[in-house]
Amino acid sequence: MFWKRLIKNENLAVMNLHYRGKKQLLNGEALLWADIANPSEKRKPKYIDEISVKPVGYTLAAPITQSTLGWNITATGKIEPMFIFLTNRIDSDLQANALKELKRKTTPFKSCAKSGRPELKQAVRYNGHKSPEASEWNPGFREKKRYGYIEPVSDLTPYPELRALLEQMSVIFRVFFSRKWGHAFTMCPEPFRLKGKSGRSLPYSRLAILKSAASAVHLDGDNGMGVACMTTIEDPDDPYKGGTFCFVEYGLQIAVRPGDMLIANTPEHWHCNVGKIIGTKYSVVAYFSKRLASQIMNDKWREQTGDTYDTFKEREARQWGRLGRPVPKDGMFAK
Repeated sequence: MFWKRLIKNENLAVMNLHYRGKKQLLNGEALLWADIANPSEKRKPKYIDEISVKPVGYTLAAPITQSTLGWNITATGKIEPMFIFLTNRIDSDLQANALKELKRKTTPFKSCAKSGRPELKQAVRYNGHKSPEASEWNPGFREKKRYGYIEPVSDLTPYPELRALLEQMSVIFRVFFSRKWGHAFTMCPEPFRLKGKSGRSLPYSRLAILKSAASAVHLDGDNGMGVACMTTIEDPDDPYKGGTFCFVEYGLQIAVRPGDMLIANTPEHWHCNVGKIIGTKYSVVAYFSKRLASQIMNDKWREQTGDTYDTFKEREARQWGRLGRPVPKDGMFAK
């Protein structure tokens, strides 16, 4: 009933991607396009428009430009939303104010040529220009794999308008995916949640902010809530074109323009950007890193900082308490 009412009230188009024939690319071919067989430091994922030999019949559909709900089958066999695309949901004032902060010379963008992410390493070469140079900024928290502890990467405190934008994204996320929104709050301890302009905790631990950077074929394997929330900001002094979001296996393109929001299951479905980016495009991608839910690393953080906060079991119990129900052994917040 919830989805039927939502589809009607929001005037959403519906796509059933689990129907036979909707999938154009086998998973093995997607693995080849992502060059997953090589170690991360040597991997060279491909851009769709640079692949000369594609499976017979593989085509890219015209980009979706209207609000749309896409259904699919998850890895556990359930039929759930694969994505929700919402047009004109982010206030223009929030976009304009966040843009001013992103354009500061002190905002620590770095060239994608130096990125640790294989899907971004070729973005400068792919665009074929450096005006602007494809760059990234990843503020928030991350796990230091070598040492097994958590560390803050970049402080968002000097960026109140960007945090206001994230707050509105969180509100939209909660309306359409309240269960996953709650899941993020259960899994992610308070110290590792980004804060909105108002000081409220958000269901995100880290951002990927891409400046005119197109991603090659990849999965978001570190995403802990099953979806990523993303929007786009355009510099009116340098309008952009290109870099359309694409679900690779379905040839499905989604034109996420300024003011739009896409909530998508990017950990399970191969995706990329299509088309060289000309102009200045900021892509803001918010997510919760599942590694931050590790109780071992959380204990190390407590030892290092003296910080105190709930354990995972306590956070889960509180979420069920809000629902007025006892904690089941296989509670949904634990999955």
